[in-house]
Amino acid sequence: MNIEKIDVCIVTKNNKLPKGLEHIPINNLIVETSKPIGLARYRAIKKVRTKYFAFIDDDIEISKNWFRILTSFIDTDVGCIWGWVNNRGLGNIFDECIFSNQQYRAINIDERWNTSNSIIKTELIIDWIPTEKLTCFEDWEIGKHIMSKGYKAIFIPCDTIHYKNWMGVASSALWAGREYHQCRKPTRIEYIKQYIKLILMPFKAVFNRGIFYSIFVAYRNTFYLIGMIQGDCRRLIK
Repeated sequence: MNIEKIDVCIVTKNNKLPKGLEHIPINNLIVETSKPIGLARYRAIKKVRTKYFAFIDDDIEISKNWFRILTSFIDTDVGCIWGWVNNRGLGNIFDECIFSNQQYRAINIDERWNTSNSIIKTELIIDWIPTEKLTCFEDWEIGKHIMSKGYKAIFIPCDTIHYKNWMGVASSALWAGREYHQCRKPTRIEYIKQYIKLILMPFKAVFNRGIFYSIFVAYRNTFYLIGMIQGDCRRLIK
């Protein structure tokens, strides 16, 4: 589909901008620093005036091909598109084994879609209202909102670069774990299943993706589990 220009939304804590914005035909650059992140996404969306718009995180580097690749997948039944990232910061072996060999696919409504570098059809999300005080998983809510209207949420291989080191992985996992219960509202059975899934994933990864990927998953999931335990303790204190 031929799209001349799009609005680009940046949600950032400190007005930091992603790299490579010059490769996008921008109609209007919308920067939001509101907190929590659900409110920031909501306020950014309300300022969009183009038929399609982009969310791009501030730790992303957009390539020359990004806009052409993502817009080539726009279709009547596609509501949002996410470009798969190539990480930089974990060391060559881990960066390569973790983020390689990804293929185009549609995302299931129960999966977490990602806004890190994405293009969205505006009319499908303009009526989204985030859960009050949503501090994490707002991208999951956005994807689910679009898919609930009968549209596809897809991700595609792309040459986008994401800058995140081991400390950043740990920090993000702790954050997601702490906020998991509040944001996802799981039943007790679903919550227990999540614990078990996180524990078993590294063992499954050895056979599916190899030892280096398994090490990464074990590292990330350890901090995710710690975050979940911290969240449990916080709720008990309340």
